[in-house]
Amino acid sequence: MAIAPCAAADGLLDWVRRYDLNDYALGISVWTGENPYADSQSSTVLYPYLTSFLPSALSDDWLTLRGSELGVRYVAGDWEFGLTGRVQTLGFGPDSRLALEGLDHRGWTVEAGPMIGWRGWPVHAQLRSYIEAPNRHGGSISELEFLWPVSLSRGYFIPSIGFSYLSGSYADYYFGIAPAEATPTLPAYEVAAAMNASASVMLGYQVAPKWLLQVSLGLEWLDDAVSRSPIVTKDRVWSGSVGLAYNADLFEPRESAGERRSSLELRLSLLDGSIDSEASRRSATTAAGDALAVEELPGASDRRSALKLDALVRAGFYHRFEFSWVELDWGGTGVLARDVSFGEETFPPGTLLQSSLYWQSASVGYGYSVIRDGQKELGVSAGISYARIELDLVAPDLDRAESFQVETPLPTIGVYGAVPLRGQWTVGAEIRLFAVDFDEYSGYSGFAGLTVERRFGESLGIGVGYDLYALSLDAGDDALDGSLEFRNQGPRLFLAWSF
Repeated sequence: MAIAPCAAADGLLDWVRRYDLNDYALGISVWTGENPYADSQSSTVLYPYLTSFLPSALSDDWLTLRGSELGVRYVAGDWEFGLTGRVQTLGFGPDSRLALEGLDHRGWTVEAGPMIGWRGWPVHAQLRSYIEAPNRHGGSISELEFLWPVSLSRGYFIPSIGFSYLSGSYADYYFGIAPAEATPTLPAYEVAAAMNASASVMLGYQVAPKWLLQVSLGLEWLDDAVSRSPIVTKDRVWSGSVGLAYNADLFEPRESAGERRSSLELRLSLLDGSIDSEASRRSATTAAGDALAVEELPGASDRRSALKLDALVRAGFYHRFEFSWVELDWGGTGVLARDVSFGEETFPPGTLLQSSLYWQSASVGYGYSVIRDGQKELGVSAGISYARIELDLVAPDLDRAESFQVETPLPTIGVYGAVPLRGQWTVGAEIRLFAVDFDEYSGYSGFAGLTVERRFGESLGIGVGYDLYALSLDAGDDALDGSLEFRNQGPRLFLAWSF
């Protein structure tokens, strides 16, 4: 009885590991769509994408691809179970900032969640739920879609209809107006939960043996609670895309497994980071002080450069140990134009204020590569992340100062992956997350990174990347007794040495 599930698990791993990425094509797509917000123009995005000549609805492949959606699944008979992620394109466009002046920005983001589907009929049913990875609003969106996949001699045709349920927090974040950000022209508005309906068609046509043309069109009808929002001027929005992909056997062959067995790799990066912060501290006389953004204080800057160190140690073929360290310091000196209250201190206008926000992050972890061959690597990780954040406000002329410090280790779980391309290029990605809810602390921490590296021989590599660090914390202890929202992101340039 014990051997049977182990054998099944080994069989599933073997099936996943035999997967050949050269069965896929790499292409360029142009997406355009209406923006529902006031005075906003249609958005157009050009992006590279990975696709298959046979869509997921007509195959049993474990990797699922559709537009900007990417997922993994397990097909058992007529059922499919999996996880999927996508880019959420809702957000204020650059042309809408004047009409929506005073409101917090709603930006594009990444969403992910579980998926379950039934494929026993000609019309397939699929239920997906998504939550936002940075967790700005704590809401979710669930979608029920009915698809009719039709196989053609040189492609496929897939019409579909769907229904999207937006939770109250989700709908209020994107379409509501909080009382704190309301203006005379944009009064406070609460959406609560909403239900949108949609219809779409997708066409794939093989124009040549290795070329695939993909076209999609969609229309979404907005719930009345959404369309009545003061920041929304449409009751329906359309979108469409055109993509052309070529299967050029871009990836390394699977048979090259074992060629890269370096036991130690060091990366030294120059990180150019921007900060987005919001901190408040309660006092004995008030419920909370001002919501303070350090990068917006006089003399401060929202960008800093710093060094980042990463180390990777291989132990066997599927095991790895990781270490990462980075620290940044923001702040400046300037004269206040308004009152600033923080904790027990209030700094009046005209005060010469010295501000400093110091952030340090170090993490260690273990990773297991579920898949690793010469063509791809995909694994899961667990570890400990240490974070230290210290905020200091000093008014030397008034002999006033206020500060707080957060210093805590947090366990993390994550996923990572890498795809070597022909010509010594490698694309890699990693995500680590942890939710905090114990004692007097609640919140979350997270990291997401993307890298593109070019190897020169077995020992040297150079590359570029983009990192995002996020922390949201509310605490009632003496060290903080307030809340902190912290996000640091930016590109980096790195050198890698392998031994």
